[in-house]
Amino acid sequence: RKLEYLLGDARQKGADTVITFGATQSNHAMETAVAANRLGLNTILYLETITPNDQQDDRANILLDKILGAQIHYVSMKGR
Repeated sequence: RKLEYLLGDARQKGADTVITFGATQSNHAMETAVAANRLGLNTILYLETITPNDQQDDRANILLDKILGAQIHYVSMKGR
C-alpha cells in the first residue's frame, strides 16, 4: 500500500519516472516496476550485484522487471 500512495503522489506532482535501488531479485524493485507500470510511469532500477553472474540471471523478479520495461542499471557495492 505504501507504493500506491507514494507513486500516486509522484504522478499527481507531474513525475513521469520512478527511480529505486535494491539488490538483484529485489521484491521491492519488482513491485515498484509493477505499480509504476500500472500508473503509466517509467521505472529506473539500480540493482546491486551480489555475484558476478547476477547480470546474466534473467529469472524471477529480473525477468518481470524487463517484461515491465524497467530500465535496469547494475551496480557493484564491493569495497564499500
